[in-house]
Amino acid sequence: MLIAFEGIDGSGKSTQARLLAESLAKSGVIVELTREPTKEGSAGVLLRKELVEVSHEPDPRYMQLLFVADRAWHVANFILPKINHGAVVITDRYIDSTRVYGAASGLEIGWLTQLNSKFPKADITFILDITPEEAEKRLASRNSKKEIFESKKMLIKLRSAYSRISRGKTGYHVINANRSQDEIHTEIASIVREALKQK
Repeated sequence: MLIAFEGIDGSGKSTQARLLAESLAKSGVIVELTREPTKEGSAGVLLRKELVEVSHEPDPRYMQLLFVADRAWHVANFILPKINHGAVVITDRYIDSTRVYGAASGLEIGWLTQLNSKFPKADITFILDITPEEAEKRLASRNSKKEIFESKKMLIKLRSAYSRISRGKTGYHVINANRSQDEIHTEIASIVREALKQK
């Protein structure tokens, strides 16, 4: 099974992905936790440098092609091999990040969707929905350099885009992320355990 966590920056994706992985591992499930951009793929390494705010904003088409190149490496070298060996793979960001962040940057959604059409779809996608105001508070507390997608204007655009792509779609679960970590985790873990029973 492939499980993806999506949402605007500051929504708690990384925390909830980790909590789910720890919970599944304790119950005996083989689980692998990963994220995009990767730290191992050459495109992922380059992306991490480009994402940190610099004197100029990188071209959005160039950025999204880098994300897709990194995903191709990720799927071939990590995701599919782990799934084929019986693991549940949990990824912090996946295909929908390219579609949402690319579209919010002004790129054509059809082109972005086509770029990702050959990658395996996630069995479950959790979209952690949080207000841009709360996201800003969380991002401000990190004491790290601001990334190019973390302005309030962009956060508003991204939240709206996530709402549009998930509406009425099978396999998508929009989670209210304005709650405590434990409440969010309990809801997510329940959904995943029910899905595993049906496998």
